[in-house]
Order: sequence, then C-alpha cells, then structure tokens
Amino acid sequence: MANRINACDVKEIITTDLSDDAIYVWVGVANALVTNKQYCIGGDAALLTKIELQLTAHYIGMLDPAIRGFITKEGPPGFETTYENTVKSSSNIDSTPYGVTANALANGCLTKTCGR
Repeated sequence: MANRINACDVKEIITTDLSDDAIYVWVGVANALVTNKQYCIGGDAALLTKIELQLTAHYIGMLDPAIRGFITKEGPPGFETTYENTVKSSSNIDSTPYGVTANALANGCLTKTCGR
C-alpha cells in the first residue's frame, strides 16, 4: 500500500534534522504497521492517516533525547547530571506524546501483538 503521508506532513508536527529520505524510512515502517493493524483499528482512511502520521513522529521522536524525556541539569552548575528516561513499560509506544496519541486513536491496537 502507498504511504498515506509524506515528509512535509511529518515536519508539520515534529521538528527534526533528519533528511526527507530518512523520514521516509519511518513513514514506511508506520505505514506497514498501520496497514497490518487495520483489522483491529477499523475506521476510515482519514483516521488511518492520522495514526500513521503520529506513529511516524513517534519513531522520529524516539531518536531525539529531548522528546523521549531526558532529565537534565540536576545538580549545581558545572556538576549537572543527565539521566535518561528509560522505557519501563511493556511497550515503548507511550514514550512520546506522539506514540500515546497514535495508540489512543487506534483504540490500543498498536500495543496488541497477537489475536484478531
């Protein structure tokens, strides 16, 4: 199936330094997942497009420590410590606001791994 979104759509909701070609890698991954989960998600083409967009932004956001939730500058000036927000859930879909949104739009179907 053809991608529902393009790199320009993605750049409208998330700031990234990735090239369009790199963004399209993640668009393709999101498209494949949304298409594969279509039976569970239901909805029309507009809903699937929104989910694909949010999921692509989630994948890109997982590459960006600021979006993924790093805690920085804890401690006195010059002695700051940075802690990584490690993913502790069974699915890291909730590690970015984009993933949370995509999964909510998909009625939780993005975290379901088996069954119809």
